[in-house]
Amino acid sequence: MRKKPLLILQNYKKKIDKSEKIFFLGRWCIPYDQEKYVNLKYCNSYHWADKSKRQKDFRYLQKLYDRIVVALSKKLNTLHSLNLSKREWQLIIGHWVMIFITKSFDSYENLKFFCKNNKKLIVRTNFFKIDLEDIISRNYDYFSYNSLNDFRYNQYIYQNIILHNFKKTILINNVKLPSQQQKKYHDFTENNFLLQFVKKIINNLSFFQTNKTFFELSYINFLYKIKLISLLKNISYPPYINSYFKNKLDIKLRENNIKLKTLNNFEKFLNLNILKYLPKSYIEDFKDIYKNAKRFNTNYKKVFSTGSYISNDTFKIWLSQIIRKGGKFFIMYHGGGMPSENSIIHNHDNGVSNKVFVWHKPINGNQKQMPNLIFTKKKFKREKKIIIVTLQPNTSFYPIKTDDGPVSSLFLDDLNQKCNLAEFLIKDNQNIKIRAVNHLVWDFKERLINKFGKNILDKEKNFLNTLKQTKLHVSGYLSTTFSESINLNIPTIGLIEKKFYNHSNKFNKLLQDFEANNILFSNSKKLSNFLRKNDYDLDSWWGSNKINKIIDNYKKDVLGDRKEAFNNWKKIIL
Repeated sequence: MRKKPLLILQNYKKKIDKSEKIFFLGRWCIPYDQEKYVNLKYCNSYHWADKSKRQKDFRYLQKLYDRIVVALSKKLNTLHSLNLSKREWQLIIGHWVMIFITKSFDSYENLKFFCKNNKKLIVRTNFFKIDLEDIISRNYDYFSYNSLNDFRYNQYIYQNIILHNFKKTILINNVKLPSQQQKKYHDFTENNFLLQFVKKIINNLSFFQTNKTFFELSYINFLYKIKLISLLKNISYPPYINSYFKNKLDIKLRENNIKLKTLNNFEKFLNLNILKYLPKSYIEDFKDIYKNAKRFNTNYKKVFSTGSYISNDTFKIWLSQIIRKGGKFFIMYHGGGMPSENSIIHNHDNGVSNKVFVWHKPINGNQKQMPNLIFTKKKFKREKKIIIVTLQPNTSFYPIKTDDGPVSSLFLDDLNQKCNLAEFLIKDNQNIKIRAVNHLVWDFKERLINKFGKNILDKEKNFLNTLKQTKLHVSGYLSTTFSESINLNIPTIGLIEKKFYNHSNKFNKLLQDFEANNILFSNSKKLSNFLRKNDYDLDSWWGSNKINKIIDNYKKDVLGDRKEAFNNWKKIIL
């Protein structure tokens, strides 16, 4: 009997068998070194390439996020015999929920999209023996580094969804797990005793602090750190405890549903399965972390956080106890650029904080614009040797939040736009470097080297060192690196795929000014023509009164007013 066509769900680095008909659920399934052997007509179209669908799904996921947080909060209170509020649980689990429902919805929609586009086709797919113990993360930090791109984790989700929703149209073929997938994506050290000792001393000293403000010092420049330590008379260091407890995974407990009132098959899947995927820090290890967090000062009246409220489970659980006592919590964004209209982050951050301090003009009632404490005016001589092109940062093959910009295989479309520009510039004998934040995802390093040679890569670790050699910067996204080079008065132009973005309409006038005055392009050919027309020397254009006025508006509306920056913060901190 002839074999049914094979549907590949994930890239497991196995050589593609040319003798059988193979369908690919998405571009992430195809190993880069085998792309040339694949007919892309057998590769499933990506469902969020449709911008209108993406916007519709974002609105759905925002509402679903709120409902999931409520249901999980009630369930976890029951499991841990607690009565934490929705706000406390949202602070602790909210970011994980945001990522999990986004990536699992994306997985569900990829399967649904494939079946819809191939109604008469019956395929088989390989199921691998993967134990739940192998995919459960220790905590959020471990989840964000290890699980997002781990073959087993993502394959397990797909298998789980197929069993619940698609087993009538997709046949299951049980096979052995490829041995090379046993390796972890990222490992953490648990035995840095000196660092643990320093953290312990600082944490213990917190009991003797008379100041009632905790101000996280991450993502703040050195000068402001010194000023803040002097002002607060303390070093605000996030509480540290051992978050790698040895509690055994409770499989039976994780099989419970969360009593979510479901509206569709995807929600039925979440109701029955989301509990099993929660990191150990929220179930088996939670009581130990909650108890140990009480050892630290929980009497702060104000807490300001830049990043720990996202990634540090110990910090979040400790902070929940401060909030329970009536303490106020303020979020400080650690990056700046044109804000997105579509983001579950707004729901989360507004729900857990008393106020969100942003660099840009507020786009909702809970935000307040404040001067950023990262950028300072630096004077340095530019050698003007290179044109630097920065790529939109990508940390995962799969969408992890509902936000603007390319996601999943759309990153390849975004990369192609920048490569087209590079080809134009190289033909004009320009010295161009491309800077990718993450070379591992989508094999950016190999793709760029194979296309242009190894000298195309910007190898500087510090972006400032790159900017010292830059005559102009072409930014692939209107966020931190775009703002950083503008702050240093380097000619900076945005090149983005407009179909991927939905910036807040409060910045329409600024975006229109950018496009009308050649600061923002969506077509690489038009950008190259503009650069060629100016002989690749934009200093005079950049220094003109007209461009200066627009850039001043950007600094005011997006980077925060720098006048009296620290004094403005003092009024809020004290």
